[in-house]
Amino acid sequence: MIKEKTACLEQAGAQVATLEEERRQFESTLTSYRGRPLPVAVQAYIDAEAAKRVAAKEHERQQEADLARLHEVYDAQLKRLQSRPDWR
Repeated sequence: MIKEKTACLEQAGAQVATLEEERRQFESTLTSYRGRPLPVAVQAYIDAEAAKRVAAKEHERQQEADLARLHEVYDAQLKRLQSRPDWR
């Protein structure tokens, strides 16, 4: 279970990194619009990409929280087992 959550967390991190890289590449093309209003289609694209980044970061945060909860559960279970007299 922890391996799966760790893999999901790594995948979420990679997705965030990919979206950030795409944003940086796109920002370099926006320099041609300096001082002028952006076309509606370009602004819509920027807004959609920003929403994707926010969702990806939230997903990554959620995966981190899930993994932390799993560790807490397994640590508590280990503590209970170790407190038993027949534990070796």
